[in-house]
Amino acid sequence: MDGRIRRTVIETHNSVQLENGTSSSIQRLQALFKCHLCGYVSKKKYNVKTHIEVVHYNMKHLCFKSCGKRYSRRPDLRKHLLNKHGFRLGRGDSLPVGW
Repeated sequence: MDGRIRRTVIETHNSVQLENGTSSSIQRLQALFKCHLCGYVSKKKYNVKTHIEVVHYNMKHLCFKSCGKRYSRRPDLRKHLLNKHGFRLGRGDSLPVGW
């Protein structure tokens, strides 16, 4: 799948204020990674890889063993645990053994 993530270089223009009160346009090149399916772009290849897995291939890597629910995003799993099971999972916490 990584072979289809394209690295693209775009030109950005930033306007800056100079000390004498005038403004100038600065040109710079910025490398971005692009989804080959929809054109989503990100500065990080990992973000595009995750985007493709979740949005286009509907991969759900997170599984709650007690009820079998699967999620692609950790915040969705945390919300399910709290609303359906009354269990609060913090940002750095992992699931208890056997859950």
